[in-house]
Amino acid sequence: MIFAICLASLSLPIMASDKAAPSKDGRPKWGFLGDDADLLGTVKEADEAILACVYRIEFQHIQGPFAMVNLHVTVARTFKGRLKPNERIVIAFPIDTLPLDAEGRDKHLKALSDADLGNLRFCFIRRPEGVDKPYEAEWLEVPKFTSEMNDFMEAYHQRSNSK
Repeated sequence: MIFAICLASLSLPIMASDKAAPSKDGRPKWGFLGDDADLLGTVKEADEAILACVYRIEFQHIQGPFAMVNLHVTVARTFKGRLKPNERIVIAFPIDTLPLDAEGRDKHLKALSDADLGNLRFCFIRRPEGVDKPYEAEWLEVPKFTSEMNDFMEAYHQRSNSK
């Protein structure tokens, strides 16, 4: 199943701060990615840390609650690695939360696609081993854009470039 849209041009204000705003409900600042130290660990383990815009989503190997998601993205900003703005790549990751009934699964996949198309995501990814292979990630390593995470990543990028 493939869903597609046209990509609009991106213009992002970049501001830097050292820390994210504290969580108001006591949960980790970055959700499943944890707190600041955990997020830095994720960035350090990744080959590439980018901000990207989703322009197409493919769901493959759908079986029961499982599927492989291929996010087709355009790189908007690189915080770590060698990818350049405007490069188009594919990021693959598994999901395991699909409804078991076909009708519910189709509605769920459409809702997932509609929610992501044209949106920005941070991507903490590993380079593929081989030509024409997608970059790899876990679903939690492609969080949605927030200005707080953008500030955190910009501060990380500035610190890593000043060394």
